[in-house]
Amino acid sequence: MKILHGHELATAILDLFREPGRLRCAVAFWGSELGAIARKRKVEVVLDISMGGTSRNALKALGLRRKSMPQADGRVTLLDGLHAKIFVGTRYAVIGSANASRRALGRDGLGPSLQEAGVLFDRAEDPDGYGKLEELYEHYRGLSRAILPGDLDRAPRVASNPAARDFQAGPKSTSASVLSALLADFDRFSRTSFIFGDHRIEHWDWVKAKEAYADEVGEPPEAAGRTHICSAKDDPDTDGVLRDTAHVFVYWFGSPLGVSAYHDVVRIEHRDGTVSYFGRLGWTAVRSAHRLPAATKADTWRADSTIAEAIANSDEDKVKERFVALSSGDLFELLESNFAGDL
Repeated sequence: MKILHGHELATAILDLFREPGRLRCAVAFWGSELGAIARKRKVEVVLDISMGGTSRNALKALGLRRKSMPQADGRVTLLDGLHAKIFVGTRYAVIGSANASRRALGRDGLGPSLQEAGVLFDRAEDPDGYGKLEELYEHYRGLSRAILPGDLDRAPRVASNPAARDFQAGPKSTSASVLSALLADFDRFSRTSFIFGDHRIEHWDWVKAKEAYADEVGEPPEAAGRTHICSAKDDPDTDGVLRDTAHVFVYWFGSPLGVSAYHDVVRIEHRDGTVSYFGRLGWTAVRSAHRLPAATKADTWRADSTIAEAIANSDEDKVKERFVALSSGDLFELLESNFAGDL
Protein backbone atom coordinates (compact mmCIF):
# COMPACT_ATOMS: atom_id res chain seq x y z
CA MET A 1 0.00 0.00 0.00
CA LYS A 2 1.26 3.46 -0.94
CA ILE A 3 -0.25 6.80 0.03
CA LEU A 4 0.06 9.20 -2.90
CA HIS A 5 -0.85 12.83 -3.46
CA GLY A 6 -0.50 15.59 -6.03
CA HIS A 7 1.53 14.88 -9.14
CA GLU A 8 2.48 11.37 -7.92
CA LEU A 9 -1.18 10.35 -7.60
CA ALA A 10 -2.11 11.93 -10.92
CA THR A 11 0.71 10.10 -12.70
CA ALA A 12 -0.30 6.75 -11.21
CA ILE A 13 -3.90 7.18 -12.39
CA LEU A 14 -3.04 8.52 -15.85
CA ASP A 15 -0.58 5.65 -16.36
CA LEU A 16 -3.52 3.25 -15.99
CA PHE A 17 -5.15 4.95 -18.98
CA ARG A 18 -1.94 4.74 -21.01
CA GLU A 19 -0.93 1.13 -20.43
CA PRO A 20 -2.61 -1.91 -22.02
CA GLY A 21 -4.85 -4.33 -20.18
CA ARG A 22 -8.26 -4.17 -18.57
CA LEU A 23 -9.18 -0.97 -16.71
CA ARG A 24 -12.30 -0.63 -14.56
CA CYS A 25 -13.36 2.69 -13.04
CA ALA A 26 -16.08 3.44 -10.51
CA VAL A 27 -15.58 7.20 -10.60
CA ALA A 28 -18.36 9.65 -9.88
CA PHE A 29 -17.52 12.55 -12.19
CA TRP A 30 -15.90 12.63 -15.62
CA GLY A 31 -14.48 15.38 -17.82
CA SER A 32 -14.79 15.07 -21.57
CA GLU A 33 -11.05 14.62 -22.24
CA LEU A 34 -10.66 11.61 -19.93
CA GLY A 35 -14.01 10.37 -21.22
CA ALA A 36 -12.68 10.32 -24.79
CA ILE A 37 -9.54 8.48 -23.68
CA ALA A 38 -11.68 5.97 -21.76
CA ARG A 39 -13.80 5.34 -24.85
CA LYS A 40 -10.78 4.67 -27.07
CA ARG A 41 -9.22 2.54 -24.34
CA LYS A 42 -12.52 0.63 -23.87
CA VAL A 43 -12.50 1.28 -20.14
CA GLU A 44 -15.39 -0.07 -18.06
CA VAL A 45 -17.00 2.87 -16.29
CA VAL A 46 -19.56 3.32 -13.51
CA LEU A 47 -20.48 6.97 -12.98
CA ASP A 48 -22.99 9.37 -11.44
CA ILE A 49 -25.25 11.89 -13.19
CA SER A 50 -27.55 12.95 -10.36
CA MET A 51 -25.07 15.30 -8.65
CA GLY A 52 -24.32 17.25 -11.84
CA GLY A 53 -20.61 16.43 -12.00
CA THR A 54 -20.75 14.58 -15.34
CA SER A 55 -21.80 16.78 -18.25
CA ARG A 56 -23.47 15.90 -21.54
CA ASN A 57 -20.14 16.53 -23.28
CA ALA A 58 -18.48 13.97 -21.01
CA LEU A 59 -21.18 11.38 -21.69
CA LYS A 60 -20.82 11.92 -25.43
CA ALA A 61 -17.05 11.65 -25.13
CA LEU A 62 -17.53 8.31 -23.37
CA GLY A 63 -19.33 7.12 -26.51
CA LEU A 64 -22.95 7.49 -25.42
CA ARG A 65 -25.29 8.47 -28.25
CA ARG A 66 -29.04 8.85 -28.04
CA LYS A 67 -29.68 6.64 -31.08
CA SER A 68 -27.62 3.76 -29.69
CA MET A 69 -28.84 3.75 -26.08
CA PRO A 70 -28.60 1.58 -24.13
CA GLN A 71 -25.04 0.68 -25.14
CA ALA A 72 -24.84 -2.78 -26.66
CA ASP A 73 -21.68 -3.66 -24.74
CA GLY A 74 -22.81 -2.04 -21.47
CA ARG A 75 -19.32 -0.61 -21.02
CA VAL A 76 -20.52 2.61 -19.34
CA THR A 77 -23.19 2.31 -16.65
CA LEU A 78 -24.95 4.60 -14.19
CA LEU A 79 -25.11 4.50 -10.41
CA ASP A 80 -26.75 7.68 -9.14
CA GLY A 81 -25.34 8.59 -5.76
CA LEU A 82 -21.91 7.16 -6.52
CA HIS A 83 -19.24 9.42 -5.04
CA ALA A 84 -16.32 6.97 -5.00
CA LYS A 85 -13.19 7.30 -7.15
CA ILE A 86 -11.80 3.81 -7.81
CA PHE A 87 -9.45 2.87 -10.67
CA VAL A 88 -8.67 -0.86 -11.06
CA GLY A 89 -5.94 -1.72 -13.56
CA THR A 90 -4.17 -5.00 -14.18
CA ARG A 91 -1.02 -4.15 -12.15
CA TYR A 92 -2.48 -2.00 -9.40
CA ALA A 93 -5.61 -0.24 -8.19
CA VAL A 94 -6.11 3.26 -6.79
CA ILE A 95 -8.79 4.72 -4.53
CA GLY A 96 -8.75 8.40 -3.64
CA SER A 97 -10.30 11.82 -4.00
CA ALA A 98 -9.57 12.52 -7.69
CA ASN A 99 -12.31 12.50 -10.30
CA ALA A 100 -11.53 11.66 -13.93
CA SER A 101 -10.91 15.25 -14.99
CA ARG A 102 -7.94 17.29 -16.13
CA ARG A 103 -8.27 19.65 -13.16
CA ALA A 104 -7.84 16.68 -10.83
CA LEU A 105 -5.21 14.82 -12.85
CA GLY A 106 -3.52 17.36 -15.11
CA ARG A 107 -2.10 16.57 -18.53
CA ASP A 108 1.31 16.28 -20.19
CA GLY A 109 3.31 19.35 -19.29
CA LEU A 110 0.70 20.70 -16.89
CA GLY A 111 0.17 19.32 -13.38
CA PRO A 112 -3.18 18.98 -11.60
CA SER A 113 -4.93 22.15 -10.43
CA LEU A 114 -6.44 20.51 -7.35
CA GLN A 115 -4.95 19.03 -4.19
CA GLU A 116 -5.81 15.32 -4.40
CA ALA A 117 -4.71 12.28 -2.38
CA GLY A 118 -5.21 8.54 -2.65
CA VAL A 119 -3.97 5.03 -1.88
CA LEU A 120 -2.39 2.62 -4.37
CA PHE A 121 -2.57 -1.18 -3.92
CA ASP A 122 -0.08 -3.16 -5.98
CA ARG A 123 -1.54 -6.47 -7.17
CA ALA A 124 1.71 -8.40 -6.62
CA GLU A 125 2.77 -6.77 -3.34
CA ASP A 126 -0.64 -6.39 -1.70
CA PRO A 127 -3.08 -8.86 -3.29
CA ASP A 128 -5.54 -8.56 -0.40
CA GLY A 129 -5.86 -4.77 -0.71
CA TYR A 130 -6.05 -5.00 -4.49
CA GLY A 131 -8.69 -7.73 -4.23
CA LYS A 132 -10.85 -5.66 -1.87
CA LEU A 133 -10.86 -2.73 -4.29
CA GLU A 134 -11.67 -5.11 -7.14
CA GLU A 135 -14.60 -6.49 -5.12
CA LEU A 136 -15.80 -2.98 -4.30
CA TYR A 137 -15.73 -2.03 -7.97
CA GLU A 138 -17.75 -5.14 -8.86
CA HIS A 139 -20.21 -4.29 -6.07
CA TYR A 140 -20.82 -0.84 -7.55
CA ARG A 141 -20.99 -2.32 -11.03
CA GLY A 142 -23.66 -4.74 -9.86
CA LEU A 143 -25.76 -1.89 -8.46
CA SER A 144 -25.49 0.17 -11.65
CA ARG A 145 -27.77 0.16 -14.68
CA ALA A 146 -27.68 1.04 -18.36
CA ILE A 147 -27.69 4.72 -19.33
CA LEU A 148 -30.83 5.75 -21.23
CA PRO A 149 -31.78 8.80 -23.34
CA GLY A 150 -33.53 10.40 -20.38
CA ASP A 151 -30.26 10.28 -18.44
CA LEU A 152 -28.53 12.20 -21.23
CA ASP A 153 -31.29 14.82 -21.02
CA ARG A 154 -30.78 15.40 -17.29
CA ALA A 155 -27.01 15.67 -17.51
CA PRO A 156 -25.94 19.33 -17.34
CA ARG A 157 -24.29 21.19 -20.20
CA VAL A 158 -21.67 22.34 -17.68
CA ALA A 159 -20.54 20.17 -14.77
CA SER A 160 -21.81 21.88 -11.63
CA ASN A 161 -18.75 20.71 -9.70
CA PRO A 162 -15.69 22.67 -10.95
CA ALA A 163 -13.48 19.74 -9.90
CA ALA A 164 -15.05 17.69 -12.70
CA ARG A 165 -14.22 20.23 -15.42
CA ASP A 166 -11.28 19.80 -17.74
CA PHE A 167 -10.07 23.25 -18.65
CA GLN A 168 -6.74 24.41 -17.24
CA ALA A 169 -5.05 27.63 -18.24
CA GLY A 170 -2.04 26.64 -20.32
CA PRO A 171 0.78 28.50 -22.06
CA LYS A 172 -1.63 29.82 -24.71
CA SER A 173 -3.98 31.33 -22.14
CA THR A 174 -4.04 35.05 -21.45
CA SER A 175 -5.98 37.04 -18.88
CA ALA A 176 -7.37 39.18 -21.72
CA SER A 177 -9.32 36.22 -23.16
CA VAL A 178 -13.01 36.20 -22.31
CA LEU A 179 -13.41 32.73 -23.84
CA SER A 180 -10.68 31.26 -21.61
CA ALA A 181 -12.32 32.87 -18.58
CA LEU A 182 -15.65 31.27 -19.49
CA LEU A 183 -14.05 27.81 -19.66
CA ALA A 184 -12.08 28.38 -16.47
CA ASP A 185 -14.98 29.68 -14.36
CA PHE A 186 -18.36 29.28 -16.05
CA ASP A 187 -20.28 30.37 -12.96
CA ARG A 188 -19.18 33.99 -13.43
CA PHE A 189 -21.17 34.21 -16.65
CA SER A 190 -24.77 33.60 -15.63
CA ARG A 191 -27.23 35.67 -17.70
CA THR A 192 -24.49 36.48 -20.21
CA SER A 193 -24.82 35.91 -23.95
CA PHE A 194 -22.36 36.01 -26.83
CA ILE A 195 -22.77 37.08 -30.45
CA PHE A 196 -20.32 36.16 -33.21
CA GLY A 197 -20.55 37.43 -36.79
CA ASP A 198 -21.51 40.45 -38.84
CA HIS A 199 -24.97 41.92 -38.38
CA ARG A 200 -24.80 43.89 -41.68
CA ILE A 201 -28.06 45.61 -40.80
CA GLU A 202 -29.54 47.83 -43.51
CA HIS A 203 -29.97 51.51 -42.71
CA TRP A 204 -33.76 51.27 -42.94
CA ASP A 205 -33.83 48.28 -40.57
CA TRP A 206 -31.71 50.26 -38.12
CA VAL A 207 -34.14 53.19 -38.35
CA LYS A 208 -37.09 50.83 -37.72
CA ALA A 209 -35.33 49.35 -34.69
CA LYS A 210 -34.81 52.82 -33.21
CA GLU A 211 -38.43 53.75 -33.91
CA ALA A 212 -39.66 50.56 -32.23
CA TYR A 213 -37.50 51.38 -29.20
CA ALA A 214 -38.91 54.91 -28.99
CA ASP A 215 -42.49 53.60 -29.33
CA GLU A 216 -42.02 51.15 -26.46
CA VAL A 217 -39.81 53.16 -24.11
CA GLY A 218 -41.07 56.66 -24.88
CA GLU A 219 -37.71 58.14 -25.80
CA PRO A 220 -34.91 57.38 -28.29
CA PRO A 221 -32.26 54.87 -27.21
CA GLU A 222 -29.61 57.60 -27.08
CA ALA A 223 -31.48 59.28 -24.23
CA ALA A 224 -30.67 56.30 -22.00
CA GLY A 225 -27.18 55.85 -23.43
CA ARG A 226 -28.17 52.69 -25.32
CA THR A 227 -27.11 51.61 -28.78
CA HIS A 228 -28.42 48.91 -31.10
CA ILE A 229 -26.89 45.45 -30.61
CA CYS A 230 -28.74 43.26 -33.10
CA SER A 231 -32.11 42.50 -34.68
CA ALA A 232 -33.56 39.11 -35.55
CA LYS A 233 -36.80 38.55 -37.42
CA ASP A 234 -38.91 35.51 -36.63
CA ASP A 235 -36.03 33.67 -35.00
CA PRO A 236 -37.18 32.14 -31.70
CA ASP A 237 -33.82 30.46 -31.03
CA THR A 238 -31.89 33.73 -31.04
CA ASP A 239 -34.64 35.45 -29.07
CA GLY A 240 -34.54 32.61 -26.54
CA VAL A 241 -30.81 33.12 -26.02
CA LEU A 242 -31.00 36.89 -25.62
CA ARG A 243 -34.41 37.42 -24.01
CA ASP A 244 -33.31 37.42 -20.36
CA THR A 245 -29.67 38.35 -20.77
CA ALA A 246 -28.02 41.02 -18.63
CA HIS A 247 -24.71 41.27 -20.51
CA VAL A 248 -23.67 40.64 -24.11
CA PHE A 249 -20.17 40.18 -25.49
CA VAL A 250 -20.06 40.80 -29.24
CA TYR A 251 -17.35 39.69 -31.67
CA TRP A 252 -17.97 41.50 -34.99
CA PHE A 253 -16.24 40.50 -38.21
CA GLY A 254 -17.86 43.14 -40.39
CA SER A 255 -17.51 46.86 -39.89
CA PRO A 256 -16.38 47.92 -37.39
CA LEU A 257 -14.16 44.92 -36.72
CA GLY A 258 -13.60 44.11 -33.07
CA VAL A 259 -15.05 43.06 -29.73
CA SER A 260 -17.44 45.02 -27.55
CA ALA A 261 -19.58 44.47 -24.46
CA TYR A 262 -23.02 45.68 -23.42
CA HIS A 263 -24.89 45.91 -20.12
CA ASP A 264 -28.43 47.01 -19.17
CA VAL A 265 -29.73 45.11 -22.20
CA VAL A 266 -33.37 45.60 -23.23
CA ARG A 267 -35.56 43.67 -25.65
CA ILE A 268 -37.76 45.58 -28.10
CA GLU A 269 -40.47 43.81 -30.10
CA HIS A 270 -41.52 45.31 -33.44
CA ARG A 271 -45.05 45.12 -34.81
CA ASP A 272 -43.89 42.83 -37.64
CA GLY A 273 -42.44 40.26 -35.22
CA THR A 274 -38.84 41.41 -35.48
CA VAL A 275 -37.05 41.62 -32.15
CA SER A 276 -34.24 44.11 -31.51
CA TYR A 277 -31.83 44.35 -28.62
CA PHE A 278 -30.26 47.53 -27.28
CA GLY A 279 -27.73 48.01 -24.51
CA ARG A 280 -25.22 50.37 -22.97
CA LEU A 281 -21.65 49.98 -24.19
CA GLY A 282 -19.32 49.43 -21.26
CA TRP A 283 -16.21 47.33 -21.82
CA THR A 284 -14.62 48.05 -18.45
CA ALA A 285 -17.92 47.77 -16.55
CA VAL A 286 -18.83 44.41 -18.09
CA ARG A 287 -15.38 42.91 -17.53
CA SER A 288 -15.56 44.10 -13.93
CA ALA A 289 -19.03 42.58 -13.48
CA HIS A 290 -17.55 39.22 -14.50
CA ARG A 291 -14.53 39.67 -12.21
CA LEU A 292 -12.17 39.74 -15.19
CA PRO A 293 -8.86 41.58 -14.91
CA ALA A 294 -8.49 44.82 -16.83
CA ALA A 295 -7.62 44.34 -20.50
CA THR A 296 -8.01 46.38 -23.65
CA LYS A 297 -10.44 45.38 -26.35
CA ALA A 298 -7.49 45.02 -28.72
CA ASP A 299 -5.80 42.48 -26.41
CA THR A 300 -9.02 40.49 -26.05
CA TRP A 301 -9.52 40.53 -29.81
CA ARG A 302 -6.01 39.18 -30.35
CA ALA A 303 -6.62 36.42 -27.81
CA ASP A 304 -10.08 35.35 -28.99
CA SER A 305 -10.61 36.36 -32.62
CA THR A 306 -9.44 33.12 -34.28
CA ILE A 307 -11.86 30.97 -32.31
CA ALA A 308 -14.58 33.63 -32.48
CA GLU A 309 -14.31 33.68 -36.27
CA ALA A 310 -14.60 29.88 -36.42
CA ILE A 311 -17.80 30.12 -34.38
CA ALA A 312 -19.10 32.99 -36.52
CA ASN A 313 -18.57 30.90 -39.66
CA SER A 314 -20.21 27.79 -38.22
CA ASP A 315 -23.55 26.64 -39.55
CA GLU A 316 -25.16 26.17 -36.15
CA ASP A 317 -27.80 28.68 -35.06
CA LYS A 318 -26.89 31.10 -37.86
CA VAL A 319 -29.39 33.92 -38.30
CA LYS A 320 -29.71 34.50 -42.04
CA GLU A 321 -25.95 33.99 -42.38
CA ARG A 322 -25.35 37.11 -40.29
CA PHE A 323 -24.46 36.07 -36.76
CA VAL A 324 -24.51 33.31 -34.18
CA ALA A 325 -26.04 34.00 -30.76
CA LEU A 326 -25.13 31.64 -27.91
CA SER A 327 -25.91 31.52 -24.22
CA SER A 328 -22.97 31.10 -21.86
CA GLY A 329 -23.96 27.44 -21.38
CA ASP A 330 -24.15 26.78 -25.13
CA LEU A 331 -20.81 28.47 -25.67
CA PHE A 332 -19.14 26.58 -22.81
CA GLU A 333 -20.31 23.28 -24.31
CA LEU A 334 -19.02 24.28 -27.76
CA LEU A 335 -15.66 25.51 -26.49
CA GLU A 336 -15.13 22.45 -24.29
CA SER A 337 -15.91 20.11 -27.20
CA ASN A 338 -13.94 21.84 -29.95
CA PHE A 339 -11.56 24.51 -28.76
CA ALA A 340 -10.31 23.84 -25.19
CA GLY A 341 -6.83 22.95 -26.42
CA ASP A 342 -6.58 26.25 -28.31
CA LEU A 343 -7.24 28.50 -25.32
